Amino acid sequence: MTPLDDDAYPFLPTICAAAAELDRARDEEGWAQAAKRSAARLRSAFRLPDLDGDEPLDLFLTKREDAALVILGERVLWRESRIDWPRNRADEISAIFREKQGQRLRSFQDRVCADD
Repeated sequence: MTPLDDDAYPFLPTICAAAAELDRARDEEGWAQAAKRSAARLRSAFRLPDLDGDEPLDLFLTKREDAALVILGERVLWRESRIDWPRNRADEISAIFREKQGQRLRSFQDRVCADD
């Protein structure tokens, strides 16, 4: 292959620089979005709502589009993006809900992994 002649194609360095800048900007945006999703993930029981009453709770982890939802009856208790989910994420969410609700949590059914 013969290298391209910068004199014959004076716009090439500009195009190459613009393409490199676009790639860098896309990489930065991707990392920023991944960091935002990670920060929004449930990490502590303190972020969960308090549930009145003392009846046993049967929770379901399900999905809608790219989101995972923890549902009690018709009420959504938690929602987070499923993009970049670690394999054990359902177990982590279950453990956090169990920490919050204790013995009151009768069941936590994972319908996300069951459907995948």
